Amino acid sequence: MGVIKRGLEFLKDKAKNSNYAIVSFIFRILLGFIYLTIFVSLSFQVKELIGSKGLLPIAELVKNNPSLNYFDFPTLHLFFNSDAALFVLLFIGIIFSITLILGYFPRISLIACFAIYLSYVTSGREFFYFQWDNLLLESSFLTLFLPLKGRLFGKKSLQESSILLIFLFRWLLFRLYFESGIAKLLYGQNDWLKLSAMKYYYETAPLPSLGGWFAQQLMPGWFHVTSVFVIFFLELIVPLFLFYPRKLRIFSFYLLTFFNLIMLTTSNYGFFNFLAIFLGIFLLDDKHILNFKKINDYFKNIEIRKASGLGIKLATILIVFIVPFSIFEYIPFAKPNFDMPNFVA
Repeated sequence: MGVIKRGLEFLKDKAKNSNYAIVSFIFRILLGFIYLTIFVSLSFQVKELIGSKGLLPIAELVKNNPSLNYFDFPTLHLFFNSDAALFVLLFIGIIFSITLILGYFPRISLIACFAIYLSYVTSGREFFYFQWDNLLLESSFLTLFLPLKGRLFGKKSLQESSILLIFLFRWLLFRLYFESGIAKLLYGQNDWLKLSAMKYYYETAPLPSLGGWFAQQLMPGWFHVTSVFVIFFLELIVPLFLFYPRKLRIFSFYLLTFFNLIMLTTSNYGFFNFLAIFLGIFLLDDKHILNFKKINDYFKNIEIRKASGLGIKLATILIVFIVPFSIFEYIPFAKPNFDMPNFVA
């Protein structure tokens, strides 16, 4: 416990000149827009995916498995699974995502968005079991502990966020990139470690875009080989900068944002790249955010209160549980099932 205490004191000392109230406020709004986009998009797809005549009808699953309960299968569709109910629940999600953006009952709104999206992830099964679905749910869970008050329009009165909670967002961002890089090293013996993965990536990326077609058809072989090294740098080296002093963190934000923008132009991962960019703002602080004139003007007469003691205690508990468990869960996958090549070993 002494090590943990010293680590927490170190984080507080490093953050004494940094504020994150505006950063947290902006992220809450951006998260609301992601939920709004998802719920609107799902309203055009849900009937064909999990409706009564869909590919994976949820009503049929519930009917054939009467022993299902919410703790084993966390979805509101256990209770409301008619085709009409699927649309109504999405409409409720749209309303709550708007109130989350505007700042009305933000914590209740976020809990509602979280519960509704979790319901569709669970009910959608194979259609939703992807990295970005888990990322959104974990991001939303952490956001619940941020001070969420603050209206989009009108006088701004915000509360400072605990640096311990900001650290957890950075830890989430670190895991997102670093684990992706490690997975390429451990399981990419036939492509990534032979430096050939990017020759085929643009053909196999989700819904390849026009930018991906140009990259595949027009870029020379050396470009694809170099791209592999660049990706290893961005996913294995740059994430280490997330815990370094302020200037390196800000530099990392722009590097990783550029990385995600390139991915957006060459493939279609839905909201994934947008969420990764939005999470990156936790690498910044209010001082840097206010360097942008329009943002500075928007927050001109802002009132910021100190972080609450309860928020700090909750963040401490989260760190003690989340960081070790997120390390332990990855250990079983961290052993390669082949001999690493000389230049990696």
